[in-house]
Amino acid sequence: MSKTIQNIIDNTLLNSLTIFSMPPNGTSGDDLINGTDGDDTINGFQGNDTIFGEDGNDSIFGDPGDDLLYGGSGDDSIAGRIGNDYIDGGDGNDFIYGGDGDDILFGGAGGNFLIGSAGNDIINGGDEGNFGVGGVGDDTIYGGAISDIIYGSAGNDSIEGGDGDDSISGGNNKDTIDGGNGNDSILGENGNDIIYGGFGQDTIDGGLGNDKLYGGNGNDTIYGNDGDDTVNGGNGDDVIYLGEGNDSLDITSYGNDTFYGGGGDDYIYGYDDDELYYGEDGNDTLKGYYGNDSLVGGDGDDLLEPVSDEGIGELDVITPGAGNDLIVLGDEFSPYYDDGDITTDGSNDYATIVGFDPLEDLVQLYGDNSLYSLGISGNNTNLYLVKPDGEPNELIGVFQDITSGIDLTSSTFSYVYNNGG
Repeated sequence: MSKTIQNIIDNTLLNSLTIFSMPPNGTSGDDLINGTDGDDTINGFQGNDTIFGEDGNDSIFGDPGDDLLYGGSGDDSIAGRIGNDYIDGGDGNDFIYGGDGDDILFGGAGGNFLIGSAGNDIINGGDEGNFGVGGVGDDTIYGGAISDIIYGSAGNDSIEGGDGDDSISGGNNKDTIDGGNGNDSILGENGNDIIYGGFGQDTIDGGLGNDKLYGGNGNDTIYGNDGDDTVNGGNGDDVIYLGEGNDSLDITSYGNDTFYGGGGDDYIYGYDDDELYYGEDGNDTLKGYYGNDSLVGGDGDDLLEPVSDEGIGELDVITPGAGNDLIVLGDEFSPYYDDGDITTDGSNDYATIVGFDPLEDLVQLYGDNSLYSLGISGNNTNLYLVKPDGEPNELIGVFQDITSGIDLTSSTFSYVYNNGG
């Protein structure tokens, strides 16, 4: 800590105090000091001291040693300084500074300002709204039941926001942050962070580093930012921006989500409900699941697979974009969008392909070309799965605004089949 910051802390504790009754100061030994009902200034000096401020707006200095400092009632200013101190602000709006050493800081009732400074500190602001700063070291910081402001600063910190709409910044190094309940704003900053939004409509920014970001329940907005991030939005209608880096986004819960890949070669795998995928720059892999999904490849050579099963009842839209893109409408086991209903023509489940370029893009189908047929419908070319015994052919794809240049035997299509070998 710089001398300037130290001077500010000292002046905060010493200035503008009215002393009604002067309790004794400490000695170089291990002292037990009790304050008065007034506004006290108490110096523990050296030794492992125990100091009770009692009532009043007290200023308490632990100084060197492993001290136990209790503010009591009132708006207290307490500094542990050097040593592994335990500080309890008690009732009131307290200012608590741990100083050097592995300190335990507890704000108590009231809106408190707590600074751990150097050392591996444990900071608990109490149940009311607090401002907590970890400082240098691997700190553990707990918010309260109301909206807190928490900054981990340097070190591998563990932060829990608790209830309330919290604002949390991890600072440098590898932090683990849990926003808890409430609409939280969480910034990982530097380092490979793990962030959980918890319940509520959270805004999460991983910052620099290879982060793991989990939105939890609620309609969250998540920014991966720089680094190779892993993101899961959780339940709710989430908007996710992966940012730079080769990111992985795996959604295993519910919500109508929107995903932006950003720069890098991203892997985005959705889940249930109707979702929007934007690969943007890079060679991205976009995979839908259940629901009516829209996949936009953007720049780069992308793999676009709108379903992960049969695609029954789905109406998906695929826009390849620039680059040599692969559109998957079937795997080695079966074609997609075949509903198995012998009385229908498949018009209730198929993929619409927008902006398809037969000279650049490739469509993957199950089996071989004899299983399919093409037909012109207005300005579009329809792709059908051929059905036997008079059953209507099954519509599985519509190439929008294309009436020529598509041939099932050309390099526009590739076929895969599992022969059991």
